[in-house]
Amino acid sequence: MRVGGKIAAMDKNRLTLIKLLVFVLILVTFTSFAWYYANGAHITSGEFVRMVDGYRDVAPFIFVFAYGALLAFGFPPTPLTIIGALLFGRVFGSVLNALGLILGAAGAFWASRFFMGDFFAPHLEKRKWMGDFNEGVKKNGFYYVLFIRLVPVIPYGAVNYAAGLTKISFGPFIAATAIGVTPHVFILTNTVVEVGESATSGFRVTTGLVLSFALMAFAVLVPVLVQRYLKNRPR
Repeated sequence: MRVGGKIAAMDKNRLTLIKLLVFVLILVTFTSFAWYYANGAHITSGEFVRMVDGYRDVAPFIFVFAYGALLAFGFPPTPLTIIGALLFGRVFGSVLNALGLILGAAGAFWASRFFMGDFFAPHLEKRKWMGDFNEGVKKNGFYYVLFIRLVPVIPYGAVNYAAGLTKISFGPFIAATAIGVTPHVFILTNTVVEVGESATSGFRVTTGLVLSFALMAFAVLVPVLVQRYLKNRPR
């Protein structure tokens, strides 16, 4: 009992330290941006795009690495995907966004499995879906993760960390992730590009814009319907 108490205290101290580091990082970032803007040194969005164009040879690599690193630390993927669409366009942006998602999933998977499993496990084990996820991975890891990616009833980052706590091998996990995220990445990237093109032409409604919003609505509606079905079905 005493040993268990010491372990619990160590886990609590570790969690406190992580929260403190995250808080300091956010505070430093906010202070840096505040100082940056207060001194009038900020740049416009057009200048930022031109700056990216000036580093066109290395900008895609920097973007993918930054995307993967931020995603591995729990940053939501949607804002990063929007940035990728605005900077690199429909096709190239979709490719880079998908690579960033895959890299981030790999980083989160290994972080959960080897470095921070003790931190993630207590939080994820409290979730109702974690037991079902673990059972599904045991039966057929590749197809279960593929289903979760195609029909994202579980948040993207949560799947990455949860998979690291299960017995699934890295190969099937990353392969299912790569296949499963591709449609969603293209739908969101395409929608952002279509909205941007519409805005530059005075918000003119085009066939492409209508189709992109229809695909977006479909991608959002399907997980909701599947989640409702899973909740109401008999055990």
